[in-house]
Amino acid sequence: METRKVQLTGGTTYTVSLPKPWASEHGIESGSLLYLYPNEDGSILIEPESSSAGGAYTATVDIQSYSEDELIQAVYALYLCGCDSITLVDSTGDVSDRKQTIQSFLPHLIGFEVMEATNKKLILENLTNAESISVRKSALRLRLIVLSMQEDALVAFVENDHKLAEQVIDRDDEVDKLLALVMRHFQRSLESLDEIAQLNMSRAELFEYYYTTRQLERVGDHAEKIAELVMSQSEPIPEELREKICQLGEASRKIIEDSSNIILSDIDISKAFKILQVRDDVVSDITQLDRELYDHENAKIAHQLGLILDSLRRSADYGANIAEAAIQNSARTGTLPDQR
Repeated sequence: METRKVQLTGGTTYTVSLPKPWASEHGIESGSLLYLYPNEDGSILIEPESSSAGGAYTATVDIQSYSEDELIQAVYALYLCGCDSITLVDSTGDVSDRKQTIQSFLPHLIGFEVMEATNKKLILENLTNAESISVRKSALRLRLIVLSMQEDALVAFVENDHKLAEQVIDRDDEVDKLLALVMRHFQRSLESLDEIAQLNMSRAELFEYYYTTRQLERVGDHAEKIAELVMSQSEPIPEELREKICQLGEASRKIIEDSSNIILSDIDISKAFKILQVRDDVVSDITQLDRELYDHENAKIAHQLGLILDSLRRSADYGANIAEAAIQNSARTGTLPDQR
């Protein structure tokens, strides 16, 4: 760390000198343009013009040795890292036969299209920018889908509704797309201060949204898991267990909704502590019902119900994770109740 004294220039302007090694490393000289980003904590971040312009947001990949799965994984990784333009080439042959693989995968990436397709190269480009994206709306949309997935998955299970279960499974793709979008902008914010300026939020806020959507996506995965159990279900669930399962599902969804509201809707942080207590109560009820299943006369049903209870327990924990993250953030920013 280096220190600098503030100088008064011309009677009206404060100036601070820059460390010469840092300036030389980033090609800064007299007349260079720097971007200043004031933070709420009183700090100012400085970024050279070259970095603020987006850095290395283009990539060229030789895919001649890639399998179809490897190709998809590579494109997905570049998308998450924040690339705006991806050029795919084959140094030993024709890439046009890869076009169908890419086009079938692109619907999973919000904003990306094939802009050029020749025998020699495929160029994929991002048609959106941070200013046109609302991370908050994306997170709210993701939560809405996830909560409806879990509710419908449980209804499908207790009613043995295979068609509804298939609909739940199909909706998981939309959850993955929204999570990938939030992850993409979070990754870009680590490289470019201009990204958070365009999104109009701090890195800390963006991390909260990323962490919240990550937990919500896991809830969606467990809803999909419940729906997949329905597809192999052949016997109806006993009436006395249906209501208990639905009640526990509703309780876990309430934890998820209330905890995410603290992040997404600025609900009073004091509610986070109550959510953690509710989670403990719900987990206790789930554990009790799980023990009761040990004596159930139908081993297959007992096994399936045990798997569902495990998913509900984990979903409640994911909601509690969000509440704990909100408490930790309040502790860091000095906004805990009665914190001085």
